[in-house]
Amino acid sequence: MTSLAGRLELTWGELGDRTVWVRTPGGRLLRLDDQGLRALLDLDRGRTVGQVARRYGVAPEEVRGLVDALARGGALRPDGRGRVTRAHRTHDEPFAPWLLGLAALLAVHGEYLARHARTAVLESWTEGLVVVGLALVAALLHEGGHWCAARPHFRPRFGLTWLGWLPAAYADTHEAWRLPRGARLRISAAGVLVDLVVNTGAILVAVACPELERFVTPFVLAQLSRMTLTLNPLVDGDGYWLLADGLGITNLRTQARRRLAERRLDLYALFALLSLALGLLSLVGLGLLLWNVLGNLAGTLL
Repeated sequence: MTSLAGRLELTWGELGDRTVWVRTPGGRLLRLDDQGLRALLDLDRGRTVGQVARRYGVAPEEVRGLVDALARGGALRPDGRGRVTRAHRTHDEPFAPWLLGLAALLAVHGEYLARHARTAVLESWTEGLVVVGLALVAALLHEGGHWCAARPHFRPRFGLTWLGWLPAAYADTHEAWRLPRGARLRISAAGVLVDLVVNTGAILVAVACPELERFVTPFVLAQLSRMTLTLNPLVDGDGYWLLADGLGITNLRTQARRRLAERRLDLYALFALLSLALGLLSLVGLGLLLWNVLGNLAGTLL
């Protein structure tokens, strides 16, 4: 392999846990430890693969594998005009104000459910369809919250996919892993924050116009049920990343499932059990939403 001096073109930045992210011109993102970064910088200075392998006590194949990964991302220039750039570290902000805002909105929900909510099951399937339509719009706004929170840091991708036989919107924010922890927490929590804001708006409508309570309460219950599923940390979603980043634990879900399968009584097993309970609770709430449509429709047809 010829010298890579001046041929590497990439950007790297610190992650705060003794690892770095590396982005190639083709958009490929890699995560490297400190040794991997130093190996890259040595290659950029003109050291050969063999010299780098001997210096860090690794097999030459490992270094070649790293170079091949960079080549697939378009990071090797043939003209010797490459440039290795260090990105400025993104300024982080505390997550505590978001927690206070979420708590205040949840308090509004509790007050409404305790004092104003009366309708859990709608009288007709057409009313149920109205609630389902509102819930689908709210789900779209949920993903929009993730997109908006991520947009100042990178270009998230927004699109549609299928969950089984149901269409679903999604915001691809996987690049958030290279941001500071506070930024990752805000991106993960943005969807739930939007949910609570939308619910609060609906609650204000119900309080101002009591005749609309029969629509608002089932909608809020459906929203809360979906939120319990979204926040279930055993599912690869918002709840998992919030908990993992909040505690600073990697591979949390894998460790919890293994401990539960091994019947170990520790915090990881407790986490898995609570996640299963949240999953069951969300299924009950979603079942209630479906009953508002399908149950009433069956009653009408029969």
